[in-house]
Amino acid sequence: KGAKITEKTMFSIGSISKMFTTAAVMMLVQEGKLSLDEPIVKKLPMFKMPDARYKNITVRMLLNHSSGLPGNCFKGKYTNARNRNHLKEEIEYAAQSRLKDQPGKFSVYCNDGFSLAELLVEVVSGQSYSSFIYEKILEPLGMEHTDFPIHEIMDGKYIKAKSPFDLDFPQEYVNGIGSGGIYSTAADLCHFLDALREGRLVDEAGLTEMNRDQQPKELVVADNTTERYGLGWDCVSMRLFEGFGKQALCKSGSTFGFNSHSLIIPDCQLSAAVVLCTDKGSASKLNQALVYEILKAQGCAFEATPLPALKTVVHPVEITGLYGNKDQIVRARFEHGDLTLEIREAQGGWRPEVSGLQEDHGWFAGQPGTSVFGMADLKIGFVPQGDELYLVYQMPGSVVSEQAERQVFLQKLKPSGKVSGWKNLTDKTWIMDNEYLQQRTLGNVPMTFTVQMEKGYDDLLLAPYPLRILNDYEAVPAIEIPGNYSREMSSVLWLADGSIQNGQYHYVLSENLPSLDVREMTLRDPLIHWYIGAAPIDTLKIDGVARVVVLDENGQVEFDSQLSSCLPASLRGKRIGFFGELNSKISLQYLEENA
Repeated sequence: KGAKITEKTMFSIGSISKMFTTAAVMMLVQEGKLSLDEPIVKKLPMFKMPDARYKNITVRMLLNHSSGLPGNCFKGKYTNARNRNHLKEEIEYAAQSRLKDQPGKFSVYCNDGFSLAELLVEVVSGQSYSSFIYEKILEPLGMEHTDFPIHEIMDGKYIKAKSPFDLDFPQEYVNGIGSGGIYSTAADLCHFLDALREGRLVDEAGLTEMNRDQQPKELVVADNTTERYGLGWDCVSMRLFEGFGKQALCKSGSTFGFNSHSLIIPDCQLSAAVVLCTDKGSASKLNQALVYEILKAQGCAFEATPLPALKTVVHPVEITGLYGNKDQIVRARFEHGDLTLEIREAQGGWRPEVSGLQEDHGWFAGQPGTSVFGMADLKIGFVPQGDELYLVYQMPGSVVSEQAERQVFLQKLKPSGKVSGWKNLTDKTWIMDNEYLQQRTLGNVPMTFTVQMEKGYDDLLLAPYPLRILNDYEAVPAIEIPGNYSREMSSVLWLADGSIQNGQYHYVLSENLPSLDVREMTLRDPLIHWYIGAAPIDTLKIDGVARVVVLDENGQVEFDSQLSSCLPASLRGKRIGFFGELNSKISLQYLEENA
C-alpha cells in the first residue's frame, strides 16, 4: 500500500542486511585490517560486559552466531523514526548483560552480533557503515535501488507495510542497519548475490570460509537442517537442493510487515531473491519453489536423500518432564504407553497440544494428518547430547519435495530442588513502564508477564522463558538450544524496590493501578504511566509527541495511538498507558460528559 509496485520499488529486506555486513567484514579481513579469530575487544575497547567471558568473543563468532550474546538489543532498534543512538545503546546494553552461552560453543541466532560487526566496520574503516557499503558495494555494482534508514525515503520509492491495526505503518527504521536495516529490491539483491558468488567482492579464501558449516561437528544435536550457519548465511547446505546434488546457501529476513529470502547455488551460477510486503506469505517457500522448478526445467535430476540417523531415547522415565524454549514450556507425559504433550498457558495451567503419539523406530508420531506445534505429520524424537535431552522434530518434506527437514525445538528442564524467595512473586503480574516512544510496535516484547513456578522445579521460573534462579535477586536463562529456539533471552533481576528488570525492559507490579479519571495530563518523565480504564473516552487529544496504549485482559495491545484511529468502545478494567516527550499534553473527554 502507498506505492505502485515496480521492479524499482524498495522493500525492507530485514536480516538479509547481514550478508552486506559479512561482505564488509570479509573485505576488511582481505585488506589485513581484521582477523576472523581475533577478539573483538582489540578493536572495540568500549565493549565490556560484567561476564568476563566476553573477552573471548571473536570476529568470527559475531558472523556465525556463536558469540553467546543475549540476542537482540530490541528497545529503540525497530522504530518509526530514526534513532541515531542505537549502536551506543547496544554497548550500554552489553555493559549490563550476562552472556547466555559460552562463546564459540554453538550457534544461536543473534542480531546483536551483527550490530557489533556493523560497529567494527565503522571503527576499522573510519567510515560510517552506510558510506562503506555504498562505496565498496552499491556504487561499484550499480545498485541504484538500495538504501539505508538514515533519512526519510521519498514516498513512492518504497512500499509501506500494513500494521496490525487500521493505519499503515510509516517508514520503517531498523537502526541496527548491519543486522536488519537495509532497503532493496529483488533485482538489486541478485546483483549483490551474483557479485558475492563470483568472487567480485570477497576472494576465494574468504568465500570458502563464509560458505562452510560453522557448527562444531561433535555437537550432533545441532544439525538443524534449516540452520547450518556459515558466516552470514542461515544455511550453507539447504536440504531441498541436496536432492539435486547441489550446495545451496540462503539468508532470509523479516521485519514488521516484510519478509524476504535470498539464495545462491554456485555450481549453477544462480542467484535468486524474493521480497514480500506481508507477514502472512513465506518468501522462503516461494523462493525455494521457484528455484526448484528452474532446476527441473534445466533437466537436473532430483532424488530425495535420507537424513542422518540420530540416537534417540524412548523410555518414559527418561522423557517425562518439562521442556522449554524461548517461547513456551511443554510438559511431556505418557498415558497407556502413548506420548502426550501439553503447553503451559500464559497465566498458568496446561493446555493439551497432542496425545496418542506412538513410538516407531525411536520416533513418536500420531495418525496421518495429526498436528503438533501447528505442523502436520511431525515426528518427535528425544535426542541426548552430553547431560542434556532435546526434543527434536522432523518435518516430512519441504515445499515441493519429500526432502525431510529437522529442527531442535525444546530442551528438557532439570530441577535442582533448591527453593528461593522468588516463590513469593508467583501469581503476580508485572507491567512494562519504559518502552521506547517511537518503537515500531508495542507488545512485541511482552508488555506484561507473570512469574510462574511448577511444583518440583522450585529453582526455575517458567516465564517469560525458562530461567534458573541464581540467588535472591537474579535468574538466568536455563536453556541452550542450537539454532533459533533459545535466541533473544536475557537475565531477569528482582530489584530492591520490588520491580523487575528483564534485559532492557523494566516492569512494575500492576496491582492497585489508579482508575483513569484525569482529564488532562502533562508528561514530566519518559515512563509509561498506567491506569485502569472505566468510562469510555470520547475524545483523545495529544499536544506534542506522545503515545497511548490500551491492553486487553490478556495483556495484548488492543489500541496504539500511532497505528489506530479508534479507541475501543469499552475500556472498563483494561490497562491504559500514556507516555511521550517531556511536557507533551494529553487531554481526555469521557463519553458521559457529552450525554
